[in-house]
Amino acid sequence: MSDAANRATFFADYPDGYWISILRDPVSWYASAARHQPSEYADVEKAVGLWRASSQSVLDGVDRHPRQVIVVRFEDLVRSPASVMDRLARLLGIAFHAELLCPSFNGIPILADSSFDVDRHGVLPETADRAGMVPEDAADFIRRQTADLYDRVCALQTL
Repeated sequence: MSDAANRATFFADYPDGYWISILRDPVSWYASAARHQPSEYADVEKAVGLWRASSQSVLDGVDRHPRQVIVVRFEDLVRSPASVMDRLARLLGIAFHAELLCPSFNGIPILADSSFDVDRHGVLPETADRAGMVPEDAADFIRRQTADLYDRVCALQTL
């Protein structure tokens, strides 16, 4: 919901709804995004602009709906899914079930959504850090352009 109009429509349609935003380290995010859609993210500067717009949208959402925007760090989710999902379930007021720990569609386990080869079901902790796959000059550029915003959104982390 990086678009303010979409965010407004969502909260108008679901006034008691929650927006759960997954925040990923921008360098690791870029490694995955560039592999997932090479033509879309070939230009690192443009990609960083998209990451910044999305992250700024989270800040704007928190300003407008502070109790309804939940920020979850991707790295925490994939490294400690049970802990994160238990806290998320409590925050949402729903019962925790083991099914929350496995990617699924209509209750049927599916492979993790990854731009890298996936050969098993479940959450893949090794996806937490892909920064080493980004050339050093690009990684340095991404860090310089995103550090301030990344720190601000991390500070909002709800879980």
